[in-house]
Amino acid sequence: MRLQIFVDVTSIVFFIIILAIAIAVYYRIPSKKERLLGIGSFVQTLTLGFGLVYAVRMLAVVDSMSEIGAILAVCLLTPFYGILANLVLKMYVLFGRSEIQAE
Repeated sequence: MRLQIFVDVTSIVFFIIILAIAIAVYYRIPSKKERLLGIGSFVQTLTLGFGLVYAVRMLAVVDSMSEIGAILAVCLLTPFYGILANLVLKMYVLFGRSEIQAE
């Protein structure tokens, strides 16, 4: 029996690129709490948008039923990673270090 995990290399690469863009956009915010919450929201929004755009692209280029699985994995996993990142950042801000909560 094989252990299946929610990992797709394309989704992870897109997620890392989106995370880097979010960090670059929110880098100059002085409050660490506001910065982390902004990054989480921005990443979630971009990954959901990316999943929608990739789904539309899938409908345009798919020729056979065998190609749908790989493309659908990217469509679903990239937003999942964005939502997971937002959740982790919110939990870190709310229950994490005391210097973040004090700001």
